[in-house]
Amino acid sequence: MKDKKVFGKSGSKYILAEKEVAENLVILIEVDESSRIRDYYSRSKVKMDYSHKMWGFLTKVIAWNINFLPFAIMNTKPSLFLWSALKSGLIVGILDAIAASLNAYLAGGITPDRVFIFVASGAFGQDAYAGGYSMVWLGLLFHFIIALSWTFLFFAAFPNVKLLQANRILVGMVYGIFIWVMMNFAVIPLSSIAPRPFQLSGSVIMIMIHMFVIGVPISFLANSYYKVSNS
Repeated sequence: MKDKKVFGKSGSKYILAEKEVAENLVILIEVDESSRIRDYYSRSKVKMDYSHKMWGFLTKVIAWNINFLPFAIMNTKPSLFLWSALKSGLIVGILDAIAASLNAYLAGGITPDRVFIFVASGAFGQDAYAGGYSMVWLGLLFHFIIALSWTFLFFAAFPNVKLLQANRILVGMVYGIFIWVMMNFAVIPLSSIAPRPFQLSGSVIMIMIHMFVIGVPISFLANSYYKVSNS
């Protein structure tokens, strides 16, 4: 009888321990679930914050273009101006896409699709890397929107800013550096792209790309357009 009583007490303790473990597991599951919910809403808030910031930046770029636009098309046909700026922006976007893809592949074996997923991550964060080819196309779209914005800005400002009408190569190089600075110290910090360590060699290469693949072509194309339209 004595042994049975001891066994009964041990069994009771074992049952109590099981209940305690089960309760702790329930608590852990609830905590984990609530953490996931918090993380989900936190990511959603970050995306919404970025959307507001990106929209604010894009509206400013659009506002700059709109402010300069009436003066830019005053002495030319609006349709001709819009077509020339659009065509130039597409050319610059293609050149930049090729240069960025080649640089990424030669520097680290990164394929073009990963380059444009990286661009899409500016809006979607790390979720972009799990989004498949839809993110590649969105990244490509964002890329061309940015290229067109900088092209339209230069075309719209060209007839009103005399400095832009100086030496085409020098102006293009300076404008390329300006674009690189704005992208790296204004646009990207406002995006959902994860912070990256500064690399001098990589930054120098990107500055060169912005100078000679983006800035100089925009300068030449704008000069060519206004030379024809004013003749």
